[in-house]
Amino acid sequence: MPEPVTPRYPDLRLMLSRINLIPVITLAILMVLALFYRTWVTQQAVREAQNARNREISRLSEFYLQDTVNLLQALRGVLDEIPPEKQGAALAQVRSAYPRFTAFYVVDPSGMVSLEDTGGLSLLGFDLSGEPFFKDGLAEREVFFSDPFISLSSGNVTLSTAVPLDQQGELSGIL
Repeated sequence: MPEPVTPRYPDLRLMLSRINLIPVITLAILMVLALFYRTWVTQQAVREAQNARNREISRLSEFYLQDTVNLLQALRGVLDEIPPEKQGAALAQVRSAYPRFTAFYVVDPSGMVSLEDTGGLSLLGFDLSGEPFFKDGLAEREVFFSDPFISLSSGNVTLSTAVPLDQQGELSGIL
C-alpha cells in the first residue's frame, strides 16, 4: 500500500498567510525606501536653498563693504577740503546720516587719536599705533578692514575700517 502523502502545508490558512506575507514585506521595504528617498530629496532642497541664501548674503556683503569704502573715501575728500575746526562737525553729520558707523576716529601718523566723533567710548589722546588697523592701514596705504570683533562701546559684532588720509601726497593720518 502506498504511503499517504502528507501535505506540505497542513493548513490552508497557514499557506495563504505565508504567500501573502511576501507582498507585505515587499511593500514595507518599498515604503521605507520611499521614506529615505524623500528625506534625501528634502535635504538636497534645503542644502540648495541655504547655498542660494549664502550666495545672496555674500553678494550683499560685498556691496555693503564697497558702499562703506565709497562713503569713507568721500568723507576723506571732505576732511581734506574743510578746516580742522569743522572736521568734527562733518564726522558727526556723516555718523548721524549713516547709522552703520558707530564711531569715527582720526589717528595722526604717530598713532594718537586726534579727532573723534563717537556716541560711546572716547579714545581721544590714546595711542593706537600698535593696533592692526593702524599698522596694516599705514603700511598698505589702502582701505583696511579688520577681522570681526565685539565692540566695547556697543557690544555688537563689528569691523574696524581704516582709510589713509593724504594731504599733498603725504600721509596725514588714518580715518
